[in-house]
Amino acid sequence: VIFFGGGLGIPIGIPPGPEDPRLARMAPEECLYFTTWAGTAAADPNSLNATERLFAEPEIRTFVTETERRLRLSLNQMAAQSGSDEAVLMAQIGPDLVKLLLTRPTAIFVSRFDVNPGGPDLAGVLVVHVGEKQPDVQAALQKFHRQVLRQRATEVAIDGARFLRFQPEPQAPVFTWGLKDGYFILGAGEGAVEGVLQRANTPAPRWLSDLQTKLPLPRRATLTYANLERIFRIVAAQAPGPEAREVLEATGLNQLKSYAAVTGLNKTRFVNKTLVGIDSEIDGQLDGLLNLLNAKPLGRESLGTIPADATMALAFRLDAKLLFDRVMNTL
Repeated sequence: VIFFGGGLGIPIGIPPGPEDPRLARMAPEECLYFTTWAGTAAADPNSLNATERLFAEPEIRTFVTETERRLRLSLNQMAAQSGSDEAVLMAQIGPDLVKLLLTRPTAIFVSRFDVNPGGPDLAGVLVVHVGEKQPDVQAALQKFHRQVLRQRATEVAIDGARFLRFQPEPQAPVFTWGLKDGYFILGAGEGAVEGVLQRANTPAPRWLSDLQTKLPLPRRATLTYANLERIFRIVAAQAPGPEAREVLEATGLNQLKSYAAVTGLNKTRFVNKTLVGIDSEIDGQLDGLLNLLNAKPLGRESLGTIPADATMALAFRLDAKLLFDRVMNTL
């Protein structure tokens, strides 16, 4: 959640290109976890936005280019030393696929996860709008199927398109992947890909539309959502004893219902907004360690000791005695 969720995560989709509304329509009505990011646009050195101007600096562009070059060189060297044809192929196609993933409109979501005696029951999807890169991705996938999987995946037809399907072990989830209308789709679990294609031409789910309204941004780069209530329920159900439930209650995490965050750019700055849903029955007063969040907000007078020329600053309010008492009570 932190990695993809905003200011503490990697700067995906900065500066953001146009959002792909079709990715939102592909999201399921019942969702455990969802994250999406816009494609990366070319940074404008004359932009009014300070973050976009930073990304347009020659030093930043050189850093990104040189990091990619050295990564490719290292992967090729390690693959050559391994003597494995599969490693050589992954060193060749892997960086291009990862770069495509991080710079094109993408959505990742999990709608179901349970651990049964027979194995995990999983439903999740990765969708990338590859656009004009579809022939290149198709060629890379064919090499992967031929040289790594060694033709073990079976071909299936879904909505008039050719997909490949592979199950690593009898109790493992089924993986299905392929390209359709400029989108690369990788699904885990039975019916995952079929569900995405069926929803692609329907309105976005209500929970996602509500988040887009509650967390508006002129140029949204990422949007992340986690259904904490369902996730904690799954964790508690899978624990062998009552300890997981007791920890959730002692820390106050059982009062959390959802987590959502967006990142992006406004006219002049980078913006990160986070929205946490809590149990409506607690009347806003969190218990356990989360009680620390009940502190009154910072005012301008609280920031007076920060120098005007600071490169970076972090300000927060903390009652040390309350923190100690809460930690001891939780333990």
